[in-house]
Amino acid sequence: MEKYEERKKEFLYEINQSGKYHILKEKMKKTVVRIVREHFGKSEAIKGLKKDERDHFYSELYVFLVQEMRKTVADMVKCEKEELHENVAIPATQAERERDHMIEKQTGESTVQRKKRLAHEEEFLFRRNNVALQYHLELMKLDEGNPAILRDIS
Repeated sequence: MEKYEERKKEFLYEINQSGKYHILKEKMKKTVVRIVREHFGKSEAIKGLKKDERDHFYSELYVFLVQEMRKTVADMVKCEKEELHENVAIPATQAERERDHMIEKQTGESTVQRKKRLAHEEEFLFRRNNVALQYHLELMKLDEGNPAILRDIS
């Protein structure tokens, strides 16, 4: 975990000192607004939080932007791996473990608990059984051989 924090500090220092962050942010601002408006069909200004359809919109927007950001970063790393600083690109499995550890640390919810909750939400709230099935399969891989997992799924 210390290596991750060290790499993160190095990366943030470099991107801020070189001015690349500001340039990237300005270049992306108009594009992000256009993509959001296209994807969600919104034409009015997007401001403020209210516990209504706008709140739901912000939740969807956040999920959409995080997914797009992850795809873009993965594509960049794959295409330009040799150009990136060697400490920036880490193996996918290590990145997943570090991500899961950080989520657990922030939420207090273990990976097993989180996957159970997500599977339940996908199945019963969103009625997306295929996504719920993926979470159940991930659960079974995490705790292979544990009969309680199979009991909870059925």
